[in-house]
Amino acid sequence: MAVLLAANASFIPGSPLHIANPELSAFRWGIEELNDRVADDGYGGIELHWSNVFKHCRELRDAEPADAQAMARGIVSAHEGWRGTADPMPADPAETPVRALRDRGSLAVRLGSVVLFPTGPESLDRLETLEQKLELADRWHYVLFPDQQGDKAADQAKTRRFPNSSIQPTVDVGACWGTRSIDDFVEELRTRGYKATLDSFHISRAGKVVRGRAHWHALADRLLQEDIVPEVHVSVGRTDFGKVDPERYRSSMKELQALIECRDLEGTPLGQLAELLRQCKWSGNVVIEATIPGLKAALDEKGYKGPLTAKLLSEFHRNMTHSVRRMLPHVEWESPVSAKPPRHARA
Repeated sequence: MAVLLAANASFIPGSPLHIANPELSAFRWGIEELNDRVADDGYGGIELHWSNVFKHCRELRDAEPADAQAMARGIVSAHEGWRGTADPMPADPAETPVRALRDRGSLAVRLGSVVLFPTGPESLDRLETLEQKLELADRWHYVLFPDQQGDKAADQAKTRRFPNSSIQPTVDVGACWGTRSIDDFVEELRTRGYKATLDSFHISRAGKVVRGRAHWHALADRLLQEDIVPEVHVSVGRTDFGKVDPERYRSSMKELQALIECRDLEGTPLGQLAELLRQCKWSGNVVIEATIPGLKAALDEKGYKGPLTAKLLSEFHRNMTHSVRRMLPHVEWESPVSAKPPRHARA
């Protein structure tokens, strides 16, 4: 089953003005409103980041199992929380030196994460509890962060707990694991029990911790050939990496503009990844990750002077889902989010 997923974290408010507007803030959306909005914008399901701040997470937490199962029908994938999850450090700094720039993001973003989101391990506890309530029997796919020190036993403990899980390959992860070739990286994935989620931004960006950039095209091709890619992330408008990798940030903004304007992606990393997916007839779940701050930045770059409205936000998402479907014409998409819940859950 291939499902085009919306990340609930993409709808995190980008400013106090967005928080105050219930049409723009996923903090204010119950699970049925989230389902409806996602379906209306052309998605088939949801990738869930857990936070008690989200009304829809609280509703799922508090619902009786039968009701929760109907309410959560669109959730297909889950993502470990990023707060407190340290960046992977190189196994050998002499082999892969640490960058001089260590951009930790703005103070407001860091404080907001502390206030609003659980740590990575706490988020997994909450997600596992919800999965058990829903009686999913490990049908969810989990995107995890590898151990920041590269500890193999710690990673294996994670994948025993969440066997249907993957990590996002980056040059930082490769350095943390001490890999020197694509063969090494594939072997480490298998040994640790992970599969690979190909994130169009993270796999192709410069290292956040270490210097350099991975030979991402060859790595992505190999992982696809190994048939260990359950999910792809279309990650665009990455304003949070503007100082880490200015060149890749600018190209991610171009990719976002192309998606919302339904233009071709030729010459961009996302376009190159899409070509690989078409060549090998890959058909799996795709998550579009485009945050409200990124979409507002795209508007600003086009010289738009007005605010980001709910109407514009919905239009952008509809265009992005249309663009991704056009990008992967061989994929047959399903839509569990639009399935009607049982009668007792609607009463």
